[in-house]
Amino acid sequence: MRAVSVWDMDAMKRYQFKGNARIETSVSVFDDGIKIVSINDASIRKRSKAKQTEEIFRLREEGYGVKEIATKLGISQDRVLHRLEKFEN
Repeated sequence: MRAVSVWDMDAMKRYQFKGNARIETSVSVFDDGIKIVSINDASIRKRSKAKQTEEIFRLREEGYGVKEIATKLGISQDRVLHRLEKFEN
């Protein structure tokens, strides 16, 4: 068993891969990896957007204004307004 640790200093994240390693020379392996990452990224963005929308409505119900919601969530006021308009109609 071998392990490789990788640090992303910009994102301040670390990853560790464990298992048996092999040298790959096939481009298709890398293409498959890119497809998997792309699918996962899209899925994460979709869930994240839904969660953010839920948070916008929760804060709105608590009486926060658009500017306060945008500040709390770190997004633009236009994005807050867009989500409210999209789902309130």
